Amino acid sequence: MEIGTMRKLRLKNDGEGFYNVGTRCVDRTFRFDDDDKTHIVDQIRRMADFCGIEVNTYAVMTNHIHLLLHVLPKRELNDDELVDRVAALYGRVKAEKLRVEWAEWRRVGGEAAQQRVEEERNALLRRMGDLSIYMKELKQWISRDYNKKVGRTGTLWEDRFWSCLLEDTAETLTSVASYIDCNAVRAGIVECPEDYKWCGYAQAHAGRAAAQKALAQRIREVERAAVVDVPAQNAAACGVFAHGNEVEQLEIATINHLDVAGAGRAGAGCQIPLLGYQRKRCVAAGTAGGDSREKSRNRGVGIGIEADDLL
Repeated sequence: MEIGTMRKLRLKNDGEGFYNVGTRCVDRTFRFDDDDKTHIVDQIRRMADFCGIEVNTYAVMTNHIHLLLHVLPKRELNDDELVDRVAALYGRVKAEKLRVEWAEWRRVGGEAAQQRVEEERNALLRRMGDLSIYMKELKQWISRDYNKKVGRTGTLWEDRFWSCLLEDTAETLTSVASYIDCNAVRAGIVECPEDYKWCGYAQAHAGRAAAQKALAQRIREVERAAVVDVPAQNAAACGVFAHGNEVEQLEIATINHLDVAGAGRAGAGCQIPLLGYQRKRCVAAGTAGGDSREKSRNRGVGIGIEADDLL
């Protein structure tokens, strides 16, 4: 009798938690083109808004997806809040239809009508605030769209997904975030992370509010924990985030800059914010084109895993 392989146990917080998460294409094949990656970034955000998860940063590569997620504590949601979450994923038309139906059933009254509303609410709530459900549904959406586009069937992913529960400290979170943002630099695709538009750091540079908010929060945490010394004279960086609101510009303006040493062509002389890069240097490796398969020797700080596990 054959015994199937058991799933690996996942370490998950009961409630709020930060997670280093990733998933890779089957056979490690390079599948996603620029349009695919743009669509995946959009789906990452939409699914997160629905599930009540904050996307701290991400990198969507041609053969894998790497995320830093903050799973927020579950809380009670009224009908309007729940409908807004539905709108984030399914669109405003479907959400408003649901709002009208629930309002009508509540107006009609009766035990059967009330029970129907609660059943539909509970079905939606069960899909929220859970890392495993978020990743499962995200991968399903991506698989359906990709398979339809290229006319294929079958699994798109080599495994479920991997994840690591992180220490909630500024040092750990900025270290992991910088590793994720530098995926394309290590692969030799770009020289600086802001030039790879399918990562959170580049989106912040481009003026996307959600990405700027996440970066500003990381800066506040770093400053609060005194992980980096912030000299007052380094205010010139504020122009980088010209589309952010005033508060975010002031936060980002305090970050120092340094040169990132590169091996070969990528990373040499690149100016990037010190935030998240003070403990890791972006070292380019591998050959031109595609994602690098050469392993980094850097280690994740305070997370109990090596950088090899993050690739």
